[in-house]
This record gives sequence, C-alpha cells and structure tokens, in this order.
Amino acid sequence: MKRIAIVLLCLLATSIAHAGPANVQACVDERIQTFHQLEGPDAPIRMDILGEWEEECEAGIGMSADPIQACVEKRIDEFRHHNGPDAPIRMDILGEWEAECQ
Repeated sequence: MKRIAIVLLCLLATSIAHAGPANVQACVDERIQTFHQLEGPDAPIRMDILGEWEEECEAGIGMSADPIQACVEKRIDEFRHHNGPDAPIRMDILGEWEAECQ
C-alpha cells in the first residue's frame, strides 16, 4: 500500500512539474513529503539534494520513488558520462555514493 501511495505521489509530482514554472515549488514540496514518509518526519534533507529536486522539477523530470536511489543513479550517470557507458563501477564505490546520498 505504501508503494502505491509513493507511485501516486510520483505521478502527481510529474504532472505538477509539467504544469509550468509556477508549480515548481509544489513539485519540490511533494518530493520533500515523500522523502519524509520514507525516512521519517525529522530526517534531514541535504541542500544539494533540494537543489537537484528543484532543477528536476523545473525540467519536468519525474520523481524517483526513492530519493536516495535517484541520487545514486545521478552519480552513476555522471560516472558513465566521464568514463564511458561500459565502465565498471566497484561495489564499494556504489556503497560510498549511497552513504553520501543519505
């Protein structure tokens, strides 16, 4: 049931983001709400993550159900951009990125 609610929030955030720049804050607020549902109401959100969410909402990019996973995926994309699409990524590096994204 929790996953269904998160998916619905993701769809809502995506539709809000596509509605225009006036709704960017509403999109970011939805991401914050989802993050706190997953991580707890007092869980801190890093400022760089908030900035990424704002950029994604401005671009109309859909929300990942898991903000930590979205952060790790972004780092993977950056790594692949710099090192090639087939460059291997060690498990310890993925673990570091996940810890840094929390």
